[in-house]
Amino acid sequence: INATLAALQPHDTLLVPDGIFHTFGGLYAMGLQDATIQIDGTLRFAGGEHRKEWPRDARGRVMECLNIEHSDGLTFTSSAAGTLDGNGEAWWGAIQYLVHEEDRPRLLKIHNASNILVEKIFFKQPPYWTTLFDDVDGVTIRHSNISVHRTNATTHDIVELQAFNTDGFDVAGRNVHIHDVQIWNDDDSVCVKPMSGGGHRATCSENWLVERVNASGVGLTLGSISPSRQVNCMRNITFRDSLMVNTWKGIYIKTLTSDDPQSSGIIEDILYE
Repeated sequence: INATLAALQPHDTLLVPDGIFHTFGGLYAMGLQDATIQIDGTLRFAGGEHRKEWPRDARGRVMECLNIEHSDGLTFTSSAAGTLDGNGEAWWGAIQYLVHEEDRPRLLKIHNASNILVEKIFFKQPPYWTTLFDDVDGVTIRHSNISVHRTNATTHDIVELQAFNTDGFDVAGRNVHIHDVQIWNDDDSVCVKPMSGGGHRATCSENWLVERVNASGVGLTLGSISPSRQVNCMRNITFRDSLMVNTWKGIYIKTLTSDDPQSSGIIEDILYE
């Protein structure tokens, strides 16, 4: 898969056809231009019982399931409801967290990229955060579904909560539109992550519209944002016309502190309606 990703030329499509395809994480690409990844079947990643065999980075931490960097014009789509299955159950749990803390792979990470479209994708059982879009400009996420379940419970009981840190759509960047998505998870459902001013594509998480979201988790969230010398920033964010049944908090703004008198942060022009 990595060899195929690396060989993609502008306007090429990588097709995952109908069927279930098993793989480890560590899928990685960089420098893609106007590339499409079409998932018509299921890409199922190895579970936490295979942690020892999981690819690792230079720090010894497990690599993301799928990680794309330094790219422009990325489309993730499906002819129906293609699935990225993180097989997360064996990664979750209080004991696993005590032993490994947050050394778990995200299902999809995109860093330093622009003009991203995600549509008609089913994100299932992520081991850790479902997604992280970091330092991005121009993101549309629509008609997609996130499902994180240990049982068939319709509330976040003590069993379900052991799938914590399974964030939904986490984005740090500008010009973001998330709409018509369904999310059931055990952490932030949609989260505005702050930009600290050092990004290539964005200097502030700004100009967001999140609408027609059906979510149950921690809620529609800003943060965590802490003061920094580069000025952590999020502004002009709108959440509207959404439903959150049995969610923990609903509206959640998370701030942190700093002992540095020269640091600051900005949270402004936030609208929930």
